[in-house]
Amino acid sequence: SQPIVSYVLDEIVSPPELLRLLPAVEAIQPEDAIKAVIFHKALGNRAVDLLCQMLRDVNIGRTVAAFEKAFSQQKVGVENIHLARLKSRDEKILVLAIERLGNYRAKTHVAEAIRPMLSRTEASVRYAALRALQGDDDPAVLKALKRALEAFDKGMRQYAITELVATGTDFARTALLDRVEAKEFNGLEIAERRNLLVAIATLAGEDIEDWFYEQLEKSSWFRKKELEAQQDLIREALKTAGGAVAMGILEDMS
Repeated sequence: SQPIVSYVLDEIVSPPELLRLLPAVEAIQPEDAIKAVIFHKALGNRAVDLLCQMLRDVNIGRTVAAFEKAFSQQKVGVENIHLARLKSRDEKILVLAIERLGNYRAKTHVAEAIRPMLSRTEASVRYAALRALQGDDDPAVLKALKRALEAFDKGMRQYAITELVATGTDFARTALLDRVEAKEFNGLEIAERRNLLVAIATLAGEDIEDWFYEQLEKSSWFRKKELEAQQDLIREALKTAGGAVAMGILEDMS
């Protein structure tokens, strides 16, 4: 009888058969989510995977939350719901899925699934992916952080500054130094310019030290007030950053 049972289960678990349940899954009441998860779990991993696929485009928050709770109770991997939802064409669902997956970014397969989102055309998706991958020093993430230094969203620009400093890498030094040397730098709000200057002062490095000395040694008759204001801002940033290098520059230039 075992082969017959296996055959019946294989038929039930086949994608066409399970997908007939899609309307029922999409319309399910939150309190019934646990029953659906228990049923699919009993049929095996393929059935659970298909359940996740059926949840891909569900946009009712309480329903998704109920399935998260049920998946957790049945120990079948809550992140699997949101990995499936990464294939949704709905931008809002995609962003929410990425945000939820951020809780599981320490898992290699989750981080690998999020990283391709960094190159999506939708800004909200790219930014959600960057935040979800906080602390990830993968080259794709570092490059995305560099691009985010020029993002339209001011909050994302500040996030990129903070995250690059946290990496302490040569890549971060170069990216931040390129930003302060760009012609757009002087057009930024003073607070953002200060933050960038503090960031590079914190990271230090020979090239950065040379840059600070060069800026503080500049003089001009035609742009005297503008240059003095910029140098005052640099001194303020060095004081804020602190550390032996920053304080040494200030002492040398006093």
